[in-house]
Amino acid sequence: EKDEVLTLLDYTKDLVIAYLHRKFPENFSIACRVLTEIRFRCPDFQPKTFLDFGAGLAPGGHAFFDIYIEGDKTLEKLRKTTRRSKKIEDDSLGQSTQKNRIICVEPNQHMRRLGEYMSKELGCMKWVESLYESFPLVSASGFDLVYCSFVLEELPTAEKRMEVVQALYERTNPDGH
Repeated sequence: EKDEVLTLLDYTKDLVIAYLHRKFPENFSIACRVLTEIRFRCPDFQPKTFLDFGAGLAPGGHAFFDIYIEGDKTLEKLRKTTRRSKKIEDDSLGQSTQKNRIICVEPNQHMRRLGEYMSKELGCMKWVESLYESFPLVSASGFDLVYCSFVLEELPTAEKRMEVVQALYERTNPDGH
């Protein structure tokens, strides 16, 4: 029985590595497209908190980081070079240092561990095993943006899918998306 467990663990680790090579680039590209579209269509919407449910290796979290966190820093640098007023530059720098938080919910420990390793240098991702662990990690108003990609299709029934959608909706800031 011990050999079966070790074989299963090795198989699971192999699947995670295969996911990294096969699915992560595609899912990252999709997440970038979705978030870029949100940013284009809702230019005044500036989310500071992001929940990536069923994160896997967090292609959604990485896309959010690139588009909203790093993207804001790049925009601020461009704006700063065209501004003459020191006060305006100081104000924009103050806004760009706001703490952004990305919460990644992933129940698979191997996926979560590799995801933590891949995102450790970003400094703004927190990994949790279940949605319930995300409660203390966000303000009472909820997350500004909730992302759930390719998870609902893995749930066995329409009732389970509706439960997840309802739970995620309850964690969304009323002004969020």
